[in-house]
Amino acid sequence: MSRTATLQDFTRNALAAGRTPQEIAAALAAAGWSAAEIRDALDAWAIHPGLPPVPRRARTALSAGLALVEGLHLVALGMVAGHLIALIFTLIAIWLPQGVPAPYWVVTQLRWPMAALVVFLPLWLWSARKARPAPGQRRPALSVWAGHLAVFVATLSLLGDALAVIYRFLSGDATAVFLLKALVVAVIAGLVILAMEERRRD
Repeated sequence: MSRTATLQDFTRNALAAGRTPQEIAAALAAAGWSAAEIRDALDAWAIHPGLPPVPRRARTALSAGLALVEGLHLVALGMVAGHLIALIFTLIAIWLPQGVPAPYWVVTQLRWPMAALVVFLPLWLWSARKARPAPGQRRPALSVWAGHLAVFVATLSLLGDALAVIYRFLSGDATAVFLLKALVVAVIAGLVILAMEERRRD
């Protein structure tokens, strides 16, 4: 019997005997099991009064193809978010020129982010659908980690955005255009966090 099977059997038997997850986790930790192994063992079972431990639905098996899709999904998400911000920044420079009308070359800067969105937005939507787990299955751990990584980067962007706004206020240089751009960054980062919420909870 493998170590994983031994751990699962012990966890199921302990839960069936009425032991709490905290007691089981403490016993396993004292025996040398890692926190991740203990968490996975306990997460594999659901407790319902009057019933033996109920096995939770299994995660989708990780394959090389799924890892490729997850990588493409993260790259596409970053490209969509970054170029959407660049596109809106350019539109702000056109609509709200600072001092003089925006020169023609500013308008030409719309081309690259628009081209990037045309390419990467469908890729992001396709990879999100492709990576969706089959009915009755959970996402593989890689997908969950990818969701947490995206949220981590988006949170750093929000913190950096807040830092820049506070600095501009303290220096007396918080213009309307700057605040509008800061708002755009905050909204896009917030949308990324919302888009990854399902992955983080699975």
